[in-house]
Amino acid sequence: MSNEIIKDGNGKAWPTQAKAFAHLVKNQLMAYSVVQKIEGWVLELTTAVSQSVAEVAEIETAMTYSKVIFMPKMNEYDEEQVTASVNGKVLVFCRGVETIAPDCHLDVITNASYNSNKFDGKITTVTGKIARFAFSRLGEATKKEYDTFLKAGTKQMFKEVAEKRD
Repeated sequence: MSNEIIKDGNGKAWPTQAKAFAHLVKNQLMAYSVVQKIEGWVLELTTAVSQSVAEVAEIETAMTYSKVIFMPKMNEYDEEQVTASVNGKVLVFCRGVETIAPDCHLDVITNASYNSNKFDGKITTVTGKIARFAFSRLGEATKKEYDTFLKAGTKQMFKEVAEKRD
């Protein structure tokens, strides 16, 4: 465990595990664990998480971004949206509109394909690969542009989810 510890607003440990856990949930501190100490219950950041936070920060500064447009659905089996996950970070992209994506996610999307097959009655032969999520790269983008698109897209997604619930 690392030394990064969170206590209540008065700098004291919580008297019960439930109160510490309630603070963790209320403040969305999912990288922390509720741990019992001599003085009571505290929230403690795990070593693995603190190391990965530093690693992610380092990786994100080196990331590159591209402006792209994902092609519309080609058939009824294609997904409505394009989804890609890299190191646990899942991004969902709309088809047919200009967007900005991290190049590492575009690499994953580029590798997503399925086989084109030919069956001659006895044997199936793979005749090629078909891109599952075809896209056009329009140029480079900055992290600031990406963050702006990400924030707007997340806001739009929450709006659509709320409309579907009502």
